[in-house]
Amino acid sequence: MVEPRIEFVNHASVVVDDGQGTRLLTDPWLDGLVFNNGWALLSRSAFGPADFESITHIWISHEHPDHFHPATLKRIPEARRAQIVLLYQHAPDLAAAHEIKAFCAKLGFREFMELPAGQHVSVGANLEILCRPHMWGDSWCHLRLPRGPGGRPWSIFNANDCEWETPAAGAHVFAELGPVDVLMMQFSYACWYPDRAARRREADRLIERLVMMTEASEARFVIPFASFVRFCHEDNGHMNDEMNKVHRAAEAIESRTRARAVALYPGDVWTLGHDPAGAEALRRYGQDYAQVAGASLMRDNAGVPLDELERKLSAFWERHRTPDAAGSGPDLRLFLWDLQVAVEWCGTRLAVVAASEADCDIALASSSLAFLFDARWGIATLSVNARYRLPARSRLPSLSAIELAVVRALGRRDWLVAGSVSTAAYGSVPEP
Repeated sequence: MVEPRIEFVNHASVVVDDGQGTRLLTDPWLDGLVFNNGWALLSRSAFGPADFESITHIWISHEHPDHFHPATLKRIPEARRAQIVLLYQHAPDLAAAHEIKAFCAKLGFREFMELPAGQHVSVGANLEILCRPHMWGDSWCHLRLPRGPGGRPWSIFNANDCEWETPAAGAHVFAELGPVDVLMMQFSYACWYPDRAARRREADRLIERLVMMTEASEARFVIPFASFVRFCHEDNGHMNDEMNKVHRAAEAIESRTRARAVALYPGDVWTLGHDPAGAEALRRYGQDYAQVAGASLMRDNAGVPLDELERKLSAFWERHRTPDAAGSGPDLRLFLWDLQVAVEWCGTRLAVVAASEADCDIALASSSLAFLFDARWGIATLSVNARYRLPARSRLPSLSAIELAVVRALGRRDWLVAGSVSTAAYGSVPEP
């Protein structure tokens, strides 16, 4: 009998192997850029398309492309897709659930299983999964494997990007699940902050949260993950300055909790319960951090002309405006820094105005504005990839307030609720 083990793929992706033939892959993103060329992986993946041959199930936590990565899923050999079951949260009101399901159906996966929030479901003879929706369309999962410590099942908690702000919030989850043997937890920030001091505060908060969740879960082992990325565009490269390294996360776990840190490098395999022995992984990550610190940053080849932006805006307005929309809104003033022009956004019009960046509500590249118009989740992507600035005299205090102004002008409540299903944004896919 083979003991259960975890193989680290990259970032938020691992393979949980029950030792009896079931191999569950989580959130695979193998290579390439995500969030409109805003993020790159820190380290190269060892896992490749041929390695999907042994995968029986894939769990997707949420729609963000560092977790649901269409290009990776399309690289799975077609014959293998027909043998793999996709697992996703049961969230009928979530637009992403409909879109992801439609996309996976076109790719020809064996089954798209929506996991009920209130119970563990068997996936193979020796592995059970419980998946529960969280805030902002996210979800977490809890895995149980038989023959764990003391004869009880192994308990693995994958938090991915889920947020728990207080010990009480975390304790509520683990009061239901019981003690956790293995916790997988994010350890660094993943969106825009206005200055270096704010980024440092957030980096510190996330280490405190890692410690808090380790204690709340009573975890014996903690795998730091879902933070192995870098901001890779010239618009956002400065955001790397206070990112937590995995070394800081591992040190906090080892020195401030009773758990053992399990540092895994892409391709590393850890047998559950064995000595973590992560020194080599930390050494290799140290080399990668040093290498990317001097790496060149992405830049846009050319700006998007105003007439093209207005065409994209018109299509965006037609797709998303509801019969309940009132007025022309959202009455926003944008500074397009690559075009060095300010525009007023009212309905389907972008009118050039005489204004400096400091007098606009938001400043961004024309390519970022084009992406916002092309994708339903464009504003959320802007929040994560940090390719914008809020000028000194912005009338709105945050990107969330700007998003709310757009959503309200369209007559919508938010972007998360289910709407029409379109997989066009994920690229062309073969018919099943």
